[in-house]
Amino acid sequence: MLVRTPTLSLIVPTRGRPRQLRRFLRSLAATTLRPSRVEVVLVVDADDPTGRRVRFPGLTVRVVVGPPGRTMGELNRAGEAAARGEYLMLLNDDVVARTPGWDESVLAAGARFPDRIGLVHVNDTLVRDHLCVFPLVSRRYCERAGGICPPDYRRYRIDDHIDDVFTRLGGRAVYLPDVVFEHHNAVVHPTAGRVYEADPAVLAEDAPRFEAHHAARVSLVREFGGAATDADAFALRVSGRQAVVRGGWWARAKADAGAWLHRLRCRLRDRYRRDGATGLVRVMGRKMMVLGERPA
Repeated sequence: MLVRTPTLSLIVPTRGRPRQLRRFLRSLAATTLRPSRVEVVLVVDADDPTGRRVRFPGLTVRVVVGPPGRTMGELNRAGEAAARGEYLMLLNDDVVARTPGWDESVLAAGARFPDRIGLVHVNDTLVRDHLCVFPLVSRRYCERAGGICPPDYRRYRIDDHIDDVFTRLGGRAVYLPDVVFEHHNAVVHPTAGRVYEADPAVLAEDAPRFEAHHAARVSLVREFGGAATDADAFALRVSGRQAVVRGGWWARAKADAGAWLHRLRCRLRDRYRRDGATGLVRVMGRKMMVLGERPA
């Protein structure tokens, strides 16, 4: 049997949150236009039995098991090592994919860079265009950068690290405001509404690590042919540093139609598996009757 290699690998570290994880996988199944080109790489701890048993109909889910106590940097790199896709996207298990056909949009954005050295990020509904919370990069970038991120980041600054490289490169980052991956790790602020709130103790550990990797990021940018600026990372994070690509009405309509056909195909497949050909014919007959009863 021919096994198709996925184009996009979603790297998702997860531990002890099976309900959140299933909500995330359910949202992917409902919105992915071409599931055959997407794989979900779950990175779990050996002492977490719930994560090791995860399966989901209609999705390619692969589980990578490792020792407990790893940093987020180590978890992401373990997922990278196991991933098979040409593009890799870092995600969390507390996310809900909201945009039908999101996979077509992010891969089209990645294809804007013929040498595959580019950053694509989506609307997380909290940080939005300010930072690539869920970055998508190519395997080629990871190979040349020595990994998708340094392993010593305990939890934070991984997105800052990747964002800083592409900010310094200039013209190599794309933000997709109409591709929504809703991040549920939020608190409600009295005036600002839903905002992301970092753990200050962990952030205090990771902030110096980010500064320590500054020279390595600048060196990588030079290797990619970018300007050799040594400016502070946060000073460079200004409006206009990334291309903002919106989905036109035709792209959204095409994605909606594709997602509807995908859901219909899944329902018909599930009915066939449950009730056989007779049940499938019965369902199709009811669909035709409903269409025939609609007024002209």
